[in-house]
Amino acid sequence: MQASAPVRGVKGLFPLLRKNALECLQPLERYYGLKLARIAIDATLLTQKFFYADTSPAGHLKGFAHVITALKRVRATPIMVFDHPTARLPEKMQEHKRRLDLRALNAFRCKVEASRSPRLDALLHAVDMYEQLHPMQRWDVSFALCGEPVRKDDALLAELLAEAAAGFGCVPSAPGGARVCRVHEPYEAAHDPDIPLYTEANEELDNEEYYTENQPFELPSPARLWSKHRVVAAVRALRAASYEERQTLTESMTESATQRTYRWVEENIYRSLQLNRVGDDGRLFVYLPERLQNVLPSYAAAWLRKKSADLLASYLARTRVPAPEMYTQCIELCRMLDVPVFVVGDGSPTGGEVLHEAEAFASSLVAQGFADMVASEDSDVLLYHVPLLRGLGSQVYPCELIDAERMRAALFPDDSEKRRRAKLHQLALLCGTDFNRSVPLLGPVSAYRELRFFGSIERILARTKFRPPGGLTRAQYLAELQPALHVFEHPPDVAALAQNAGLVPTAPSGAFAPAWAKFLRTYPTPVPAPAAFDPSETIAYFAAHGVEKPELDRVIRPTKW
Repeated sequence: MQASAPVRGVKGLFPLLRKNALECLQPLERYYGLKLARIAIDATLLTQKFFYADTSPAGHLKGFAHVITALKRVRATPIMVFDHPTARLPEKMQEHKRRLDLRALNAFRCKVEASRSPRLDALLHAVDMYEQLHPMQRWDVSFALCGEPVRKDDALLAELLAEAAAGFGCVPSAPGGARVCRVHEPYEAAHDPDIPLYTEANEELDNEEYYTENQPFELPSPARLWSKHRVVAAVRALRAASYEERQTLTESMTESATQRTYRWVEENIYRSLQLNRVGDDGRLFVYLPERLQNVLPSYAAAWLRKKSADLLASYLARTRVPAPEMYTQCIELCRMLDVPVFVVGDGSPTGGEVLHEAEAFASSLVAQGFADMVASEDSDVLLYHVPLLRGLGSQVYPCELIDAERMRAALFPDDSEKRRRAKLHQLALLCGTDFNRSVPLLGPVSAYRELRFFGSIERILARTKFRPPGGLTRAQYLAELQPALHVFEHPPDVAALAQNAGLVPTAPSGAFAPAWAKFLRTYPTPVPAPAAFDPSETIAYFAAHGVEKPELDRVIRPTKW
């Protein structure tokens, strides 16, 4: 394991909690489990979540409208907090640069895969035409491919790619215009001739529609078949294009491991054609690796084409970035739906002049009594010691509430509350956050173990084999951690900004504080909130303010959060 790059939130914190602090995780029924709650929502992450989940132009707006209306239906109060549109904290510039570099790398890999996709279409068709040839002609093709070096032919390559985009016009079609999948001769398995070798490529092809001898289909016209000379020229041009693409790779712009595997498979298809490893029985000769012994080149090409298309779709999704106007549209929609909106550091009466992170601003709303929990997918929220709600915008995974106080007690049971908070910050810095790098070879589990044993990062670096990242000395690395630690220890003061937005703090203490807080906000008759509650006097207190006994019983009943 190498030193981790900064990540969104604390790296590996949620799996660590599921293993060591399961009691702090509480599933909630979507929306109904949030009845009467005040939820400060990290709206920047929510916008990005809807943008990637729904590719329609208004997908982010539909997602916001659905969440807001669903929360209001259960009388919950959403509070939207957006990051500043352009400015970033100085402590986060390293993470911002990393994300830009990663976006550029994904764009390069997307370009590589986009150029591979039509080339594989042409290769798949060339292999089909090769298999249509007479065995002696296939030998001639192989000798021709071995006899001359690969040469670039831009004109032929452009012609092949254009034909690939048009579908070549030579795939047999069934009556009525339905597409017919290619049909190959049966082949034998590697060890048992009675059992065919079942590869992933075969599984994909078995799911397609086949036409047997009892369902006749139109055979390709001889005029549409390729001659052996055209097959040779096509394979040479495609292989030259693949070689030229490989030369564009640099030390910083490299292919992913999956792309390297696909390039290896493509090269083996060229080699199988070059060495004529396909016999009359439809089997490849024994020179290929054992796992490719019984795979026809057309099967390998079909499998590769399918996987390349899936990978291209993945890279296209990664390179999509929400436009700045999307955040503006979501802000306007929230205001139209009468939802409080904060844009951190925008200079407005509600955003203020101080720049900070949206999750930190939302956490301060909870800590200062203006909200009950923060809805976000960023685990940094837990470092501000407030409840975190995950999965609010998801339609697949359930909502999950993480109690920060129970989490600290479960992770560090032998320490005081002050030490628990300090150790949680130290654990986050060891794991790696948006503001710092982690220690090489130190994952979340080992970081938690070492921290419980040694008690601090300084002792871990001084008494163990672990060393700071990037060749830093221990003093330099500890100094690098101080800005990140300052961010977590000094959240913004939002009291005046929240009151400018019309929010009212409600922070009663005592055994039934969450239930009382919800009750005070929703009871028709205004009831003043006392500074503290004695559970034995709560009924008398509310009865003195005209609250009836059935209403009190409803509130005292245990709640879900």
